[in-house]
Amino acid sequence: LVQALNPIKFPDGLEDTDGDGLADLWETIWFGDLSRDGNEDFDEDGLSDLAEFQVADPTSKDTDGDGLEDGPEITSHGSDPTVVDTDGDTLTDGDEVNVHSTDPADTDSDDDGALDSVEVNPEFGTDPNSAASVPNVIVAVQSGPWMDPSTWGGTAPVAGSKYAALTGISGELITSDGAFAGDSLTLIGAKLTLSHAGSASANVILSN
Repeated sequence: LVQALNPIKFPDGLEDTDGDGLADLWETIWFGDLSRDGNEDFDEDGLSDLAEFQVADPTSKDTDGDGLEDGPEITSHGSDPTVVDTDGDTLTDGDEVNVHSTDPADTDSDDDGALDSVEVNPEFGTDPNSAASVPNVIVAVQSGPWMDPSTWGGTAPVAGSKYAALTGISGELITSDGAFAGDSLTLIGAKLTLSHAGSASANVILSN
């Protein structure tokens, strides 16, 4: 698992004169000398220096600063200690574990078809850990025109339905003809661009 998380690449032949598995140059940069043996845990995050050599910063408990220590990221949660939001659902790994009790390596922890970040949003307020609790909202699958069916996975917006757009998945929605079907649009870090001369009426909700 450790080696699967984008290990740091070093030139072939880089010396390890003390045979501890740590490249001399790396060991000297981080610790100032070659006194470490690879089995110690300098930053006390649950990962040995050797494991950190392969994936993270050996002097920081939380390499990516997401609120979740490197050790638990790898050994308990299967998340990447060098990426703030491993699953790309707009929730940091730390918030997923410490605030919402969701899986930082899975966009849909309860497999109910709704993203965790949508479920925990106050606008919808469903339980991201219960498949029986599903938000009544349609989420954009890509950036694009508001009324284009492909923006929503095949079906154009209609009156009476709630919609949402998340940055990283559908960073921008565009209205170009004045049409704005739907009950509401919740923008979770995404944006809406009005690029027409007419008018459009909608309940737009901004959210981080």
